[in-house]
Amino acid sequence: MLRPSRAADVLLVSLLLAILSACVYAGYAAWHIYYPPSSCQSWKFPPLYKLRAEDVGTKDALMRGLLWCSAPQAAAAVLTLLLVDVGIDRRCCLAVAFVALAATAANHYMYGKLLGLARVNAPGDFFLALETAYVFLAALLDLLGVLALIRLLLLGAGLLEEEQGRASKLAKQA
Repeated sequence: MLRPSRAADVLLVSLLLAILSACVYAGYAAWHIYYPPSSCQSWKFPPLYKLRAEDVGTKDALMRGLLWCSAPQAAAAVLTLLLVDVGIDRRCCLAVAFVALAATAANHYMYGKLLGLARVNAPGDFFLALETAYVFLAALLDLLGVLALIRLLLLGAGLLEEEQGRASKLAKQA
């Protein structure tokens, strides 16, 4: 079972991953929207994925979704870290952290869907397999972040009194 300090550490790592992934996804989506690889002369690699005609619209929608969801994701994660630093109410911080993790999970889903489109059209690509493993691990960390949020919320509501009792005994001993 997660201790309060471990739950806070898991939440911190999840929020830092949310900020990092928001920046990466926004840059990736903006690059592909405004400088498509097929029309860019400085693109060093040939297009790896030849999408079917029906998949092009899906890819464009997912790219715009990645771009639009990245800004609220990063803003909510940074706001959570700032609110914790200032000392705002715990429930408010946890609510904003939940919004950040929900937006992060949505972005990971959209990126995973893009990888699924590419996987169908380019089987056997090693880098695509690595990206898929990243999305799986990031989704696992998102789940751990939500579990840490629930744990911290229950501790704040006093529903886990035995943990608070143990923590106060340890504080008295120190």
